[in-house]
Order: sequence, then structure tokens, then C-alpha cells
Amino acid sequence: MKKIFYTIIFCLPFLGHSQSTELKKQFGIEASILSLGASYELPVSTNILAEFSAAMGAANIKDYGLSMGVNFGEYTPYTKIGLRRYYNRDNRVRKGKDISYNRGNFVGIQNKILYGNDALNAVTMINELHWGIQTEIAKDLLFSFHVGLGHYYRKSDVRTDSNNYYSPIAPTLGLKIEYILF
Repeated sequence: MKKIFYTIIFCLPFLGHSQSTELKKQFGIEASILSLGASYELPVSTNILAEFSAAMGAANIKDYGLSMGVNFGEYTPYTKIGLRRYYNRDNRVRKGKDISYNRGNFVGIQNKILYGNDALNAVTMINELHWGIQTEIAKDLLFSFHVGLGHYYRKSDVRTDSNNYYSPIAPTLGLKIEYILF
């Protein structure tokens, strides 16, 4: 009887240390090559997260037919709203990997609205579907990466050069570092 009692007492701390796979609310300051802003992540369910961001950046994107250009001299505000579905959190827990700070792989959709650009061929909104990863690189410092396809909208369909082909679909790439405040 003593052996069973001591075995249970010895194993209790190990049994109580399972990670919860639920996503957590977090607010942070984010930075990328093109922007600086703030974001808030809000869990919608155990695997779905809503992200809200506002930033100021070199987001003056212009459509030049088959290519797009960014004007780094003009900084404009933008907002982003997105949904992410994390699909591997249970596997990460089973393998003993940390899932704090909403770490993991995800698929998501995002809407980005750009403000303050008066050019007719300027992009004003981008809707995208992407796959990405979020991980911690230091205490309270996260790295997020996503790649996907986006559908972008311009202020006008007026073309300045009629020889250019217009395609509203473009590849998207997101890289950001985020410091979690709370």
C-alpha cells in the first residue's frame, strides 16, 4: 500500500503539467521591413484566432501591370483584420513543444485596407488567403511569417499605360516581429 501511495504522490506533479491547447489573447507592438504598428489577437474558438492591427508603413503600393512597386518615401496608415486557423497545436503538445504565445502553423484569411493614397492606380485594399507560422524567438518576442495569394483593389480601373496587363491577383508575403506587451 505504501508503494502505491508514494507512486501516486511522486507522479502527481507530472500529471498536472499538461499544456492547454487553447489560444490566448495578446496585445503587442509589431514591426516589419515596411511598417510599425500595434496588433491584438483574440481567440474565437480553441483553434481559430482573430487578429486586428493598425500600423503606419511604406504601404504606398502601385500597380504597374505585371509588377507592383512600393514607394518607401511615403508612409501611409493601414488596418488589417484576419482570421487564422491553427492546425497542429495538438501535435506540438504531443511532441513536447511549447505552444505559448499562440505558436504554431496556420492557414488564414486577411483583409488589409490602405489609407491616404491619392494616385488613381494605387492599391487601396488587399484580401488574401495564406499559410504561415508563428514562433517565439526570445522572451515575449515573436516571429510571424506567411505566404499566400491576394486579390487587390485599386481606386480606379483607369490605366496610365494601355500596354500593361492588369491582374488583380498577386502573391503575398508577410514577415513581422512582434513584442508582446500583455
